[in-house]
Amino acid sequence: MAENPGEVIAVFGAGGAQHGGYRRRVELVMAGSGGFSRCGEQTDLGHAVSLLHSGTMRVAPPHVLVVRHGITPWNAEGRWQGWEDVPLSEAGLAQAERAGLRLCAAKERFDRAVTSDLQRARQTAEAMVAVLDPTLPISVDPRWRERNVGAWSGLLTAEIEAGWPGWLESWRRGELPSPPESEPDLVLVTRTLAAIESIAADPLRTIVVTHGGVIRTLERHFGVEPAPVTNVAGRWFGWDGACVVAGESVDLLAGDDRPVTVSL
Repeated sequence: MAENPGEVIAVFGAGGAQHGGYRRRVELVMAGSGGFSRCGEQTDLGHAVSLLHSGTMRVAPPHVLVVRHGITPWNAEGRWQGWEDVPLSEAGLAQAERAGLRLCAAKERFDRAVTSDLQRARQTAEAMVAVLDPTLPISVDPRWRERNVGAWSGLLTAEIEAGWPGWLESWRRGELPSPPESEPDLVLVTRTLAAIESIAADPLRTIVVTHGGVIRTLERHFGVEPAPVTNVAGRWFGWDGACVVAGESVDLLAGDDRPVTVSL
């Protein structure tokens, strides 16, 4: 537990399988006097965070919401997608629309939307914006696309284990720089940091639709222990005047029973 007043700690539930029925709850704790904790569905998706801005908090309110796309047929099958341009399923489109409705109910307002150039992200952004604010401009930035997983693209985790015994766990432990024939860690980190820094330094309130591997890469870099990211969930980010800071995690479909469908 942190001892400094105003420090925010994200406490995640125990993890499990990367594909299948794993679900998580997120508890956010405000350390110090006048602290609070909350668990479960957010009722004020952006400004639940605003409770963290009073008193001795030194960080400006987070204004960039970065979320993962809706579910795809390959997600449902547990296949690794990477740069494969797989579209949303009907269920994924419905998820995006519900997420937009929840943002409306939370009275969230944005100045712009930014999306990865892969169609599962673009389709999610378009469906959310159609509900949230049809006049909201949407721009495409390929720096937000998923990691290229190389030879593992299109495969099930079991097929990866069979073809490259032990490689997956070695990579997750940091003993390998990347999956075979894939985008190296340094390249991924460099492009995703450039993407978030260019947006967070701008005061415009922005919603970004990207991919699970990108979100977890950013979380690791900014000191948050990453957890599996469900479809249409993500995290707020802000700017402290000099650099990007990570805010709280957000699940736009909290309460829905969804598998975690990402292994990056």
